[in-house]
Amino acid sequence: MLNPYFDQFGVTFEDGSETITIAGLGEIGRAGNGVILFLPGLNHNALVLLADTPEDLAMLINLAAYGDLSGCVVQQNIGVCPVGSGGAFGGEATPTTDAAAG
Repeated sequence: MLNPYFDQFGVTFEDGSETITIAGLGEIGRAGNGVILFLPGLNHNALVLLADTPEDLAMLINLAAYGDLSGCVVQQNIGVCPVGSGGAFGGEATPTTDAAAG
């Protein structure tokens, strides 16, 4: 049922996988992140919300309902938002050098 939307936005994921792949954004951890897909149309608009758990979905619905996407990465009609536990962007911390030490 949602495959036409996934195909249009370049969204792929495998059952049991811990990540979701979005064309142009790369791989995103499913735990703690929600995905918003918006497709405007002539007669109607479609809004698809994807989250890993019911709790994360409820948080994503609230973000969308209140229009608070300030913490989200938005690219064209796709948004990726941290919701719930584990929702953070990025990977390992990049070590820095201390200019004063040395």
